[in-house]
Amino acid sequence: MAALAVHVHVVDGVSLVVPDGVLDLARASRLRSVLRETIGLGTSEVVVDLETVSLLDAGAAGVLAQQQPKAQERGVVLRVVAARGIVLEVLEVLGLAKPLRAYAPRDSAPARPALPCCQPEQPSASDLADGTALTAGTGGSHGLPNEAVHALLAEAASLPADDPHAQRLRARATELALPAAYRFANRYRDRGERRDDLLQVAALGLVKAVHGYDPTRGHVFSDYAVPTILGELRRHFRDKGWGLRVPRRLQELSLDARWATEALTQQLGRPPLRAEVAGTLGVPTDVLAAALEAADSYTLRSLSAPVGEGASELGEMIGGPDPGFDHVDNWESVQATLGTLPERTRRILALRFYGELSQAEIAAEVGLSQMHVSRLLAQAYATLRAALLEDQPVGE
Repeated sequence: MAALAVHVHVVDGVSLVVPDGVLDLARASRLRSVLRETIGLGTSEVVVDLETVSLLDAGAAGVLAQQQPKAQERGVVLRVVAARGIVLEVLEVLGLAKPLRAYAPRDSAPARPALPCCQPEQPSASDLADGTALTAGTGGSHGLPNEAVHALLAEAASLPADDPHAQRLRARATELALPAAYRFANRYRDRGERRDDLLQVAALGLVKAVHGYDPTRGHVFSDYAVPTILGELRRHFRDKGWGLRVPRRLQELSLDARWATEALTQQLGRPPLRAEVAGTLGVPTDVLAAALEAADSYTLRSLSAPVGEGASELGEMIGGPDPGFDHVDNWESVQATLGTLPERTRRILALRFYGELSQAEIAAEVGLSQMHVSRLLAQAYATLRAALLEDQPVGE
């Protein structure tokens, strides 16, 4: 594993520290010693140029955090420039981006001297696999490091598929291209899906691209990787993004209907009729209506969403089963059956349920024994129960 190259130049009264490669915990001590010496040079400002740093871990970032107050004690300003991609993300996560002024543009610091030590060499595949070469922001369309990834995968292709070194080369290629894949995912972050899920989908697409790319065909890596990553993201929205499970043909038809509607609106100068959209797509009107209705199921509304200007919520406006309707049906069946009972039995039931009298009180009221009242009530209950279970009055 190559040692970390760190060059220090004094340009226009500013100490310019130029590290190359990967700044990880193993190289943190080297960075610390260089910064200590540079802070002691007596210049008013020390600028760490991270333009050619491909990876920054918490250990190396901690060195920057430790040296900043020591620089202030000596009246020296310590800051960084040209941080981007995963390097800038690490500084942001650790809360160091603002204290180190990492958002300042590269031209806010002196330019690198035109010396061989400040011009990065083309990395070999082995250097890239070890993580010691320059990768961030170099080469490639869409921010993908095409040359670096191609070198890694070309060497991996020359080895047996199960060779550990080949697997290591592919893993390193994935690591180099991962920031670009994350940028693709961030394009879709405002479409209702969780950012973490989109990042995972983009990473999956990148892994597929790394394993499917053939460096012998002469194509640049981005030409293969970009459609693969975007395809995974679109497939995620198609299969996982819908609030309800909708047949794929209706999903695709709803998208086609949207584009057809926009095209016809420009062509006709007015919103098109549903029949016109269906004719353009060559589908029946009822099928198009089903697709448009299905499109409303893509994003489900929260039941806690406010309705109107008041404090009402959507869930409060949606009706539910009313148990009173069951009572209405039961009462109709009971009422019809009550008419078939003897008058004395009906009077006993009224005294029992409306008068709330005990059996002994009922017996005294109607001039019967309590046992006789109990038998009449039992017979009435059985008759009414049979009417409810059969859903029709007894005797019809």
